[in-house]
Amino acid sequence: LGADMRQRLPLSLRLRADKAVARGLPLDKVETDMKVEDGLIEVSAFKAGIWSGALTAQGKLQRGSDKSWSAETKGDLRGLRPMQIPHGIAGLSADEADMRFALSAQAKGKESFGEVKGDIFLSMPRLTIDGFDPAALAAYLDGIKGAPQDLATTAHKILRGGAATYADVQVDMARDDQKITLKSLLIGNVDSSVRTDATLDLGAGKYDLKSFMTLRRVEDLEPLEITRAGDAGKAPDYRLQAKQLTDFAARRMPPPEPELLPAIIAEPAPVMTLPDVDADAEMLPPGYLSVPPGLPTDEAGEDMLRDILPVETETLAPPENVTTPLP
Repeated sequence: LGADMRQRLPLSLRLRADKAVARGLPLDKVETDMKVEDGLIEVSAFKAGIWSGALTAQGKLQRGSDKSWSAETKGDLRGLRPMQIPHGIAGLSADEADMRFALSAQAKGKESFGEVKGDIFLSMPRLTIDGFDPAALAAYLDGIKGAPQDLATTAHKILRGGAATYADVQVDMARDDQKITLKSLLIGNVDSSVRTDATLDLGAGKYDLKSFMTLRRVEDLEPLEITRAGDAGKAPDYRLQAKQLTDFAARRMPPPEPELLPAIIAEPAPVMTLPDVDADAEMLPPGYLSVPPGLPTDEAGEDMLRDILPVETETLAPPENVTTPLP
């Protein structure tokens, strides 16, 4: 092709192959139609099988005056097995996925294309994460009533003890040469929701991931921060930040018991015993004063009192010829 292009010969090509290898990737059932003219290769249709899926793409390759190449392609890959992709992260599994992409690349002379840039969108009907069990962690945290000394260690062990499955997972990524950045990932089920930011270094085969997990069934718990970094093929351990756990446990501390005051024993009040009242005694109404029988009454009684009490005889009548001033 290089010789033909240097001679500016227009070509129309149709390629069919049962198997092919492109940059080390095995392809099968390859079909492509392309046109070559004046340093430009246009691929109107490219179909191949890869990673157990069906690839459909189109694009173009442009040769520059300095013998450099630039390429642009876009397409989709349906029904692939995403964990068969090189540098797939250990600990993740999915039955199948669909992918859309729009990428560009550069190359010089006979070098392989590099400086790959563009966007990749991955859609998975189901994603299973091994060693990640938010449901078990939620059950444990919902039952604590205080702040155990080994809270962070126990929570980490419980989280790593099982697996979680999420449905309808949408992954939006950007590639810049050897670095893939996770632009948007939000997964959720009845037990938890997880928002994740991550980068993957394709050249080194390492990744750095930070997630914020919300446990839906645990009240008063802030999103838990989880970090994970290291070799993509060895599934390094999670790191579960302890601050959100300790703050939550402090709020779950039972209220202090009220201080008990010493008991006060009250002595019984004295009981007053009234003398028995004869049933035949005459009961008088309140305020009634009875005069014992035999005492004189009227004028005779008054004279008797004068004889007994040393009371001088006084008249209440005012003196004659004395004028009493008015107040």
